[in-house]
Amino acid sequence: MPQWVFHCPQCNTELTHSQIYVSSTREPFTFLSKPELPDGGLKMACPNCRKTSTYLRHQLIYRAS
Repeated sequence: MPQWVFHCPQCNTELTHSQIYVSSTREPFTFLSKPELPDGGLKMACPNCRKTSTYLRHQLIYRAS
């Protein structure tokens, strides 16, 4: 399933922000917009190295899975 991900700046582990649920009725190649994040970014702790980082919307990466 496709998802929006970040990469930890410390250890480069991929962190899942959210799953992307694509409807079967959606037109092929429809543009998917990135989800909104809180002002100032989203703080997340890496499950691998435990470092807490603040991620911004432009750091979200589409992963087709």
